Amino acid sequence: MILFLQLGLPAPAWSDNPAPDLTPIAQSIAQFDNHSGAQLQKMYEAYYRDASPQWQFHWHYLRCEAAALRSNEPDITRAADRMKGLADPERYPHQIGYLSLCQAHLVGEDADRSKRLFHLANAVEVGLEQDDPQLLVLSYTRQANLLADNKQYAQSMESLAAALHQQERPAKPSLFQLDPAMLHFSLGRTFYYLNNPSRTDEALTQAINLVKPGTPLAWFIQFNYARILSQQGRYEESQEHLDALEEPKPNFGQEDEGFFLLFQASIAMGLEQYDNALTLANRAADYFLLAEIKPEYSEARMIRGQALLKLDREAEGWEALNEARKAMVAQDNIRGLAILTQWTANYHQQRKEYQQALMALDHFVELQRQLNQVLQQQALIDQQQALGQQMDRHRQRLANTSEAHYQSQQSLMMWQGLCAALCFVIFTLAVRGMMPSKDTPDPFPVRGSAEEQLSYLLQESKATGDTMGCILVMVDPGQMGNELQDLLHRDLRREDRCLELASDRFLLMLPWISDGELAWRFDTLPARLQTLGLTPQRLGRARVNNFDDVDSLLQRLEYHQLGPGGRTTAGGRLAS
Repeated sequence: MILFLQLGLPAPAWSDNPAPDLTPIAQSIAQFDNHSGAQLQKMYEAYYRDASPQWQFHWHYLRCEAAALRSNEPDITRAADRMKGLADPERYPHQIGYLSLCQAHLVGEDADRSKRLFHLANAVEVGLEQDDPQLLVLSYTRQANLLADNKQYAQSMESLAAALHQQERPAKPSLFQLDPAMLHFSLGRTFYYLNNPSRTDEALTQAINLVKPGTPLAWFIQFNYARILSQQGRYEESQEHLDALEEPKPNFGQEDEGFFLLFQASIAMGLEQYDNALTLANRAADYFLLAEIKPEYSEARMIRGQALLKLDREAEGWEALNEARKAMVAQDNIRGLAILTQWTANYHQQRKEYQQALMALDHFVELQRQLNQVLQQQALIDQQQALGQQMDRHRQRLANTSEAHYQSQQSLMMWQGLCAALCFVIFTLAVRGMMPSKDTPDPFPVRGSAEEQLSYLLQESKATGDTMGCILVMVDPGQMGNELQDLLHRDLRREDRCLELASDRFLLMLPWISDGELAWRFDTLPARLQTLGLTPQRLGRARVNNFDDVDSLLQRLEYHQLGPGGRTTAGGRLAS
């Protein structure tokens, strides 16, 4: 019924498409406006074809929420299917959370609450991963409502506490937002289930204070508060909230209009306004008969009979009550029969018809026993279903664990083989590195001075697009010897060149060398020279640019040199 209606609150899409912002429609849906469907249809006709996928995804989510307000399952299904096709988890991972929120509307029966809770748990998980407070508030609140309906009050309060915590966080740009009034309404609703009237009043009063006046959402919260007060027997306060409902009331269908009238009739009976109760019950019965809703039609006929009896129209009253009783028996409505029988016993007792009151009480006890059996059987079925689901999840975890163990064993064997091969390669390279290099550089195609050879290498670099690495080594002329040349040539590849620019200056030209290897050669060269007792006066490193010539390259190398001990002489170490 209206007490258990849920709210979904979309917000603007993240899109650069010139299609207009959907925020106004989202806000109207957030306020329970049933006219938002027509606004969405106008947007679809005008902009949908040329809009971005993100805008289209947002439009379908709004369509899903609007359909949920009307309990239109086919529209919810179509919207969820289109959202699946438009979702882009790689770029917009939060969309999966909102898709789950839409899917949670698909199943409304008690037997399928586990599926709805699964979708809501997935939405919560996405919200936590993306750190989206608005998505978390919406997901936690809906989860709490469903858990409370499922009599899992402790878990419901935990979800509401998490929603309140997220509500206090600074707002971030988000697709959808929940009205704070709806969060406090859900909190009061759960306190009502826990039979805590003071906390229920506190939360629902806060919700009324926060909601925007004159909106359908304000009407719903006020009406639901009146329903809760009537369930607590506080008919005068309930009537005060009904009188405070602002006009015009939301656009009800025949079914909801009948529920509203039936509720008004029950309040009138509690206030002993029997003429008004009779009128309202007759109007409600007409709505339910037109909508073919049999259980509530029987309840409306029961209130009609009760009002007639109180008005001393006994023949009509008993006729209406017998008609309601027969309908309830045909519908196997044990709860309705128990309420009717208890009221009949009280009526006979007030009229001092004790024999009839005793018979009615005996019948009520029997009906209550049957009702308890039904409730126990339903509880047993729920427990069996929950146990079956736990067993299924346990078997799935075992299967996943076995599969993961097998995969880990296969991966371990593969890595052991790779590690053995890698160790062999490293050992081979280490042994080879300790042996003198037997590679001989290829014959240089240009004969002449070192500057001519360098000029040729620069032209080759420009022709091939290779930004070859260069290392300039300057040593003390007094330390010159064959050992230095042997060291510089030792680790050269076939394509590498060592140019002797002067007696104390050497230039290593390294084609197609990576940044890491160039840095490694440059950083280890001083230590290698020190093994020969040589101390380099200067070291420079650079890469060849397309605009370089011999002079500019040498000037850059000389400018970015490191002195002994790694001290920068001018400009520091040159970046490649």
